[in-house]
Amino acid sequence: MYNAGGVYGPLRNRYVTLLLVHEGTAKVTCDDEVTIVESGECGVFRNERQVLFEYGNGDRCRVSWCEGSPGLLTESIARLLREVPAKIPISEPLEALQRLGVELGSGSTANLNTLRNALGQALYAAYFHEAHVSERDRHIPRPVHRARNYIEENSEKDVTINSLAALVARTPQHLILSFRKHIGVTPARYLWQVRAKRARHLLLHSGLTIAEIA
Repeated sequence: MYNAGGVYGPLRNRYVTLLLVHEGTAKVTCDDEVTIVESGECGVFRNERQVLFEYGNGDRCRVSWCEGSPGLLTESIARLLREVPAKIPISEPLEALQRLGVELGSGSTANLNTLRNALGQALYAAYFHEAHVSERDRHIPRPVHRARNYIEENSEKDVTINSLAALVARTPQHLILSFRKHIGVTPARYLWQVRAKRARHLLLHSGLTIAEIA
């Protein structure tokens, strides 16, 4: 937590850093490139010479991070780091993995370090996955985006293809074809997937019976 802004660095060793900004703004100078990471965003930075983190610009800033020494990277991993966007929105999986890592504390045992390293690797893998999803979503037409979001937010309601088509001002057939092309399934199938995922969550994390969930 930086209650009135602050600076971390410059770090002159080679690092790969995943920074999450929960509140405020961070200015990251990685070698000669400057990136502004806003509240609700996270970014991956790999420096060769040095990296500097400036937080808050005099304002309160709350951040967390996962960093490590890259060592000798395989070409596939190096390419991922070159191609991945510098920043993306913080997703629930990213925040959950980071929170688990923080909750492990600063102790050091063989088992704890193994677990911490595994969580760190999972966190970077989640970033690569979310970045890929974000890039793919940029090419999804707005009506399909809107229909998908409506399904996710209203899965407990009686959602029909006709109501969805009217919502996004498309014919039912056009929406079905476009949804299948960009999402991979029809709207009806996607609604079933969302409901099934919700039901599984309730089965695992609530005291409701199968009949009540159904």
